[in-house]
Amino acid sequence: MSKLQELKDAALSARKTRHTERATLLVTIIGEAAMIGKSAGNRESTDAEVLGVLKKFEKNINENIQIFKDRLMLDETVLALCELLIVQEFLPAKLTGEQVLQDIKFIVESNGLSYDQRNLGIVTSLLKAQYGDQFDGKQVSTLFKGMICVV
Repeated sequence: MSKLQELKDAALSARKTRHTERATLLVTIIGEAAMIGKSAGNRESTDAEVLGVLKKFEKNINENIQIFKDRLMLDETVLALCELLIVQEFLPAKLTGEQVLQDIKFIVESNGLSYDQRNLGIVTSLLKAQYGDQFDGKQVSTLFKGMICVV
């Protein structure tokens, strides 16, 4: 099942169970995601395009949460956190810091690399090939640079 169809099914279910806030958010995401494919030859959007829209929504919601926290807007913060949870349901699970650390060690050891700044790109590209978008490049960089100092 495509990611877009998964969103459509979830929106329909939310409407049937009268979860209006959830349904409204999902319909908004569906509209934006579907528009990408329609604009590019009247086709269905790919999973990668839908994931891009979901990531954009996640980023914007996180920015809103920070603004609401800074302004002590508790009700808006709670609503934004709920929206964030809904969006994250449809995103691939991110790797934990411990998983990334173990994978970095494995890649370095199994490829005969050293903990050197020059090898960061190699490690990152191998992680990207293995996990796609499930890892955070900034996290990999921070962990790898920390390992350079320790080793």
